[in-house]
Parts: sequence; structure tokens; C-alpha cells
Amino acid sequence: MAYIQFLGAAGTVTGSKHLINTTYDSSGKQGIQVLIDCGLFQGQKEWRERNWQDTPVPAREIDAVILTHAHLDHCGWIPRLVQEGFRGPIYATQATIDLCSVVLPDSGHLQEEDAAFHNKKGTSKHSPALPLYTLEEAQDCLQYFKPVTIEQTVQLSPELSFRFVPAAHILGSCMAEVIVKTNGQARRLLFTGDIGRVRDSEVAPGKVVHSGPQQGESADVLVMEYGGARRQHRGSRIRRRTHAEIYLHVERTDGVGTDSAGPGVLRQSDGDQGRGNLLEALRGVHARGG
Repeated sequence: MAYIQFLGAAGTVTGSKHLINTTYDSSGKQGIQVLIDCGLFQGQKEWRERNWQDTPVPAREIDAVILTHAHLDHCGWIPRLVQEGFRGPIYATQATIDLCSVVLPDSGHLQEEDAAFHNKKGTSKHSPALPLYTLEEAQDCLQYFKPVTIEQTVQLSPELSFRFVPAAHILGSCMAEVIVKTNGQARRLLFTGDIGRVRDSEVAPGKVVHSGPQQGESADVLVMEYGGARRQHRGSRIRRRTHAEIYLHVERTDGVGTDSAGPGVLRQSDGDQGRGNLLEALRGVHARGG
């Protein structure tokens, strides 16, 4: 009997790892184990410490990884998985692979820098403090990535296939639609990954027309990570006002703290999503002649 085991993003929206195991069918034939996403735990220390724990299922027994997108909470644990012995293919869109080729080595570099800092300052309870993985180890894992085009069906085994459908989140991001056949029955599982907001006539005209499976298609099981679903998104008028407020945080300075017509300095925003929101806001202000 097939089952899904949640190895991350359960009780939190970080460290995404969802394992599909088709085990054995009635004839005794061995099944397949596929991991949907392989992300870092981020945030509170109790979650980050889980990054150092081995997977409950030995990595060498996992047959493949299906990656929805290139944010670290979905892809950042892949180098560690390879460290543990994983040697299977990692399926992703070409855009996601391109982003991972930058994001993962950068993550490894930061891991090394953090370890070096704690060793220099003596601020770690471990001696020596070690990186979760290195830049070189992150680069090494890239050899296992395999590009898949959107809507292309990939047959991983007689009982399991998948395809990517658009998710409208970041460049290359997709939902993973997995079809599992066991005991003569087929079930369609849809793993949404992270979902972006689709076209809005005022906020984002023409940017994203469609997200998810086509109209009329359905899924037997929907797996969705729960983040801000209870929050009501702000309307266009409030967003335009926020754009103006963000504009006020862009200071012009000559580099010594005095107001003048010097180079523009942007306050750091939190992560690539935050930077994207800031740039979107600034584009809106500029388009209105601000």
C-alpha cells in the first residue's frame, strides 16, 4: 500500500520534504521511494537543529527527488541528502536548476562562513563548529539535477509518474502532479509547493495568466503547505498607498549620513521575495511619476 510521509513542513512551513513510498504490491514486487522537495529548516533554533538529523528513511534508499522550486526551504537540504548517500536523479525545471546552481553553492559558502565565525569567536558549543555542508559539496550535488519541461510526463517506475504544472511563485516554480498506481488503481496527488498570486487587473496586469492544472482536471489528494491562508490580502488601493510608504524608505545620501543628491541607498529587504516586493513597489511609484 502506498503512503505519504511528511519529513518536514509539518507544524511549520519550512524544511519541506514529502516522501512517497509505494512499498510492495500484492505480487510482492518492491516499489519506489520519491521525495517531493528537500528543504532546509529555517527560523527558530528548535527547527534549525533538525537540519543536522539524518532522514528517517536512509538517503541511499530514496530513488529520486522532485523539486518544485529553488527557495532554500524547498531545495537547501539537497547537498546534505547527497552527503548521506543519495545518488538518484533530482527532477526540476531548467529555470529551477539554473537558480539552484547559484543558491546552493551560496548557501554552502554561508555555512562555511558561519562556522569560521563561531570558531574565531568561540561562540559555539561544538569544537570545532562545522558547516552543514560546504560550497564544494553544494556544487557537487548539481550533477544529479535533470531538467524537465512543464507538462512533460516522466515515468519513474511502472507505478509512479509525474508532471510539472505552473505555480506562479518564482522563476521556474511548479506544482508536482504525481500519479501512483497500486493494486490496479490510479490516484492523482497534487503537491502545490509554494503558490504565487495570479493575474490581477490592477496589481499585476498580464504577469501570470494561469496557475495549476487546467480547467476540468482534478486531484484525489491535494498536499498544500499552510502559511498565510487565513490572512486577507490587501486590496489594490492599500497596496498603492504602501508603495508610497516604501518609497519614503529610499534615502538619498552622500554616504556620510547627510541629505543630498548623492547615490540612492536601499534598506535591506528580507530575502528575495522581500526584494522583489520592494522592486515592484518602486516600479509602481516610478510609473506614476514618483
